[in-house]
Amino acid sequence: MSARERVAFLVGSEHRVGTMEALRGGSARPCELERSLSASRATVQRALSGLDDRGWVEKRDGEYRLTGAGLFVLRAYRNLTDVVETVEEVGSPLSLLDTVTADLPVAALRTATATTATAKTPHAPIDRYTSLLERTDIDRLCGICPVLSPVFNEVHRPLVEAGVSIDLVIDEQTLAAAEEVTPENHAAAMATDSFSLYVVEDDLDFGISLFGERAMVAAYDTEGRFRASLDAGEAPLVEWATDLFEEYRASARVLETA
Repeated sequence: MSARERVAFLVGSEHRVGTMEALRGGSARPCELERSLSASRATVQRALSGLDDRGWVEKRDGEYRLTGAGLFVLRAYRNLTDVVETVEEVGSPLSLLDTVTADLPVAALRTATATTATAKTPHAPIDRYTSLLERTDIDRLCGICPVLSPVFNEVHRPLVEAGVSIDLVIDEQTLAAAEEVTPENHAAAMATDSFSLYVVEDDLDFGISLFGERAMVAAYDTEGRFRASLDAGEAPLVEWATDLFEEYRASARVLETA
């Protein structure tokens, strides 16, 4: 019997998982399991027989107990269902961030706030970001941005004027757009001592902002619109986002003023 077939057996009936969950608390007789699971004798006996055949439970002195193997299987099942539930709760940010989330810890999702743009709230992600910036004491901001955005320029203007240290990573396409579309803003930013710009060759399709011990990961659609975000003020999202930012900054060239 393959591992796939064993997994299919386990998830094929809620009573099989329920039986293992009940036995995790200690040994029990079939009649006790019938009462705790509100299941018929035949249903409980079939579950016990199948679990026993696979070595996940065993019978001793008329009572069934969970084996060490069964405990590992049950733990893995719990982890899987937790991951599935967490991913469903987070929703669209993950689908938009699929190019960078390969090593994103599930624990980072559990502690993060997900914000998604909808037809009724198209500006929800940027509103969330603006709100976080306004109520956070910031002395340094590190970011990755894949687009040229006047909205982002306005959001960050108070930080630039306050002399907050800013390290920004962009791609070549965004740099060209900044130099062509908003040359005065670009020149002013480059003339600011507290501002450092880093340019990577490959196109970027996600954003990161690190400020005041908080991290936000930004998701964009194919039109370059800010559609969703994940943010948290604690590890592991902050650690993951910091490592990713450092990786991109290390591979970038520093743009010097002319």
